[in-house]
Amino acid sequence: MKLITKQVIIRIIAVIAIIVSLICIYGFASKIIPYEGIQIEGMPSISLEVQIVLLSFLTVINIFNLIFVRNLLKHKKLLIAINIIQMLFGGMVHIIGGIIAMVLLFLDTKDVVEEPKEPLKLPELEKMQVKRKWIYLLLWTALFIFFYAGLVPMPFLQNIPPLARIFLLYGIQALILGYLLRKDIKRDFLTFKGNFKTYMKYIFPKLGIFFLVYIIISVPIALIAGQISTNQSQLNELPLALTATMAILFAPILEEFMFRGLLRKFIPNNTAFMIISGVIFGAAHMLYAEENLIMYIYIIPYTLLGYFLARTYAKTNNIFTNISIHFLWNTFAVLLNVIVKLIGA
Repeated sequence: MKLITKQVIIRIIAVIAIIVSLICIYGFASKIIPYEGIQIEGMPSISLEVQIVLLSFLTVINIFNLIFVRNLLKHKKLLIAINIIQMLFGGMVHIIGGIIAMVLLFLDTKDVVEEPKEPLKLPELEKMQVKRKWIYLLLWTALFIFFYAGLVPMPFLQNIPPLARIFLLYGIQALILGYLLRKDIKRDFLTFKGNFKTYMKYIFPKLGIFFLVYIIISVPIALIAGQISTNQSQLNELPLALTATMAILFAPILEEFMFRGLLRKFIPNNTAFMIISGVIFGAAHMLYAEENLIMYIYIIPYTLLGYFLARTYAKTNNIFTNISIHFLWNTFAVLLNVIVKLIGA
């Protein structure tokens, strides 16, 4: 697509979004348009005052769209960030406009000749020989049954305070997985530390593209389900400090060790590994959604996230690239949850 065509379409989208935002601000403020916020169970409702602030913010965002699109190639990354923000905090017009703008930004610009870039070369790691794959399969199955499926009763935990119980279970899991993957962890950490910039150059573009895909899929699913996922709802009920610790510290490490590092030991085929890892990861996040069958629709985004992480691991063969992506993903999710709660307040 030609550069001028992209610029014109993005400008039209931005102008439409600005007009819609201003009409809504005027309509809500003057009470010509009755304000009825969309309420999704598990999320705080947004007051009229906050809605007007959000619409004003989106107006400014789209003014920036108009400014920076004049030099689209130079400000491409900034425009991507602007439209991601628009999709997160806007209404249907802003979401659709943001999606169209993102697609245009990722399309090749045919009438602009750019210097060819050398393909990013990832470090080659020392190959770890895996003997007796069936032992790793049995160990992985036992860990999944004990720590994720909850099929084995542990009455001794009932006398332990909830917070101490969480840290105890995570600690035991970390010790077991850390021991089983000790050689991989040492090798991967040294390589990741020595090639940090290279790995970051690989991670961020892939993460940005997947984030766009995830948003496009997750928004309709949230509207169909009518509430947030059971997994997220349970996390929201916990104190923020505990939620942040679990999501940002424990989950990126332990889930990557479990669903990528250890699983890879007995599934050497890339395609099989990515599919199985994605499905199991998705299912593990849906084990407690049985109260409402429609909630199982959330297995789709969770499985896609698992597949994306497994694909990254198959490509880089370094568990710390996965931990980094998982850390960034969960950190963003926690921050977004905090912002939503503040808006609701």
